[in-house]
Formats: sequence, C-alpha cells, structure tokens
Amino acid sequence: MTNEEKAYLAGIIDGEGCISIYSKERNGPRRFGLRLTIYNSDLQLMDWITKRLGGKAVECITHRQQGRLRNYQWATEGHRAIKVLSQVYPYMVMKRKQAGIAFEFGKTLQQAHETCRLAENIKIQRKILYSNMGVANQRPEERL
Repeated sequence: MTNEEKAYLAGIIDGEGCISIYSKERNGPRRFGLRLTIYNSDLQLMDWITKRLGGKAVECITHRQQGRLRNYQWATEGHRAIKVLSQVYPYMVMKRKQAGIAFEFGKTLQQAHETCRLAENIKIQRKILYSNMGVANQRPEERL
C-alpha cells in the first residue's frame, strides 16, 4: 500500500473500525483473541479494503432493519490484525490507544502456540489487556 492508502485506511479504522480483544469460554479454559473489524454500508469501499488487505466483506444480516442501508463487515484476527495495524498506526488518531493495547496483546501471540498451554503470566496479561481494551473502547459518557 502507498502511504496515502495507509493514511486513508487509518481514517477508515478510526471512524468505522473496531479494535477489540474478545473472550470465549467453550468446552475448556477461557481464551482471548484479537480482532480488527471494519463496518460500512458502502460496498465499493469494502471492495477497496479487500483488494488491499485480502479477505472478504460480508453482509451483516443481524443488523439489517427495514428502511436502513445494507451494512457490511470486514474482519481479521491475531497476527494479521497486528500486521494491518502496524502499517496504518503512524496515521491513526482516534484509535491509537486501542492499537497500542493490540500491539501488547500481539506480543503474547508470539509467545504462544495453539498446541501448547499458555504460561500463567501470559493468561494474566491477556486478561488485563482484555480489561484495558474494554475501557479504551468505551465512549466518554460511559466512563463516568
């Protein structure tokens, strides 16, 4: 991507994106993951994103209401999310704090493999980062 495209994508993530750490607990221990999601109703924009980042944009059926525009979602997780955020970080404004937390979470991904158990200190670190991301993603009026 050119620097201009990176800056444009940073603006899209700042305005239409979500950087999150999610938690799931099914059939075993609690696990945490990193996700970067972009939502938009403009299919042309979503095509632009997929051409540069890969993947695909899918329609968000659950959010569709009568009389509203179709809404699309593009998402990536883990190392791939870190790679995208690393490219656009210098241009980010609104979600720099969330990106910083994502980079800290990314360090725990490098220390873990799917086939081995996570060290207890990494589990604790991920839980703290999950909490920090939740606070960072709150709207200012929700923090009161």
